[in-house]
Amino acid sequence: MSRAYKNTLNLRGKAYGQERRKNLAKEILKDSTPLPKTLLYKDIDKAFSEWVENDLYITFEGEAIPTISLYSNQRFSEYMQTWEGVDEKKNIILNFKAITRENNPKLGTIVGPSKNIPGEHSVLMKTVEAFDKNNRKYYIDYRLKQPTAIDFIYTVSLVTNKYELLNEFNLMMNDKFKSIQCYIRPNGHFIPMILNDISDESEYSIDNRQYYSQTYNITVKAYIITEDDYIIEEIKSIKQACQNKNLKVIIETDLLSTEEIKLACELCIKGGADFVKTSTGFSTSGASVEAVSLMRRTVGTSLGVKASGGIHSFEEAVSMVNAGATRLGCSASLKIIK
Repeated sequence: MSRAYKNTLNLRGKAYGQERRKNLAKEILKDSTPLPKTLLYKDIDKAFSEWVENDLYITFEGEAIPTISLYSNQRFSEYMQTWEGVDEKKNIILNFKAITRENNPKLGTIVGPSKNIPGEHSVLMKTVEAFDKNNRKYYIDYRLKQPTAIDFIYTVSLVTNKYELLNEFNLMMNDKFKSIQCYIRPNGHFIPMILNDISDESEYSIDNRQYYSQTYNITVKAYIITEDDYIIEEIKSIKQACQNKNLKVIIETDLLSTEEIKLACELCIKGGADFVKTSTGFSTSGASVEAVSLMRRTVGTSLGVKASGGIHSFEEAVSMVNAGATRLGCSASLKIIK
């Protein structure tokens, strides 16, 4: 049997440019929620440390050369008190890799000279179809605010008394950046790195023996995504389905922190809800004066506040009203009014 005729030839084995970027974006969102994971300073520091530890793996006499990560203001001598790479007198043992980072990351250049669009501009990531208990269809929009671009400047140093290790590490580092940039992948995000400079800081002062210290200056062109950058427009869609009916959103305050309660109330305001409610009554506890007071302070006079769950007496009901509740949910209503 003859083979099917092809009028095009695929001469490259993988995607490049815009096609590659689209594929990477799909990979970030694969098997995940409609929104990408958060990306914080600590995530980038951790990913960079793992890259130095694993991708720049180097051994001497069968032992892996350890890595020191100094991301705080802790003194080097203090760090050495708890690090395993020291002798019985707490003197550091050659050979080792060291990582430091500038403490003041600058506004980033991952998008070149471009800046974010002014205001709270957001991008629609995905629209999901959903149904309420009456089988009425509505839509949930998952949106993401523009991430904040940040440049991190790291230095990676190899301190050794073996010249052959210096050459091996130098070759390894230059090989990583032979295509101008390489990547780390904190929380699934592909973050590019640029090798800026290589400098030599060799000395002759350790027991009068020569040691070599070669330092690599690397820029990590990152962006920051926090939970505050997520916008889930479910409340707005449900409100539209309610038409002229009141929409009440149950927060379940006993499961949330103070900041989470405030954020939930703020999202309810933005979504156009009419009421925020403390709880379903089926969780670990019901309404509390503290939670009701916080909800009222957050929503002001724009929304009603319903206290529900755990209200068993007239005194408790009055305390909820005094805290800011405009509506009460009480299974013991008869007992309270008596």
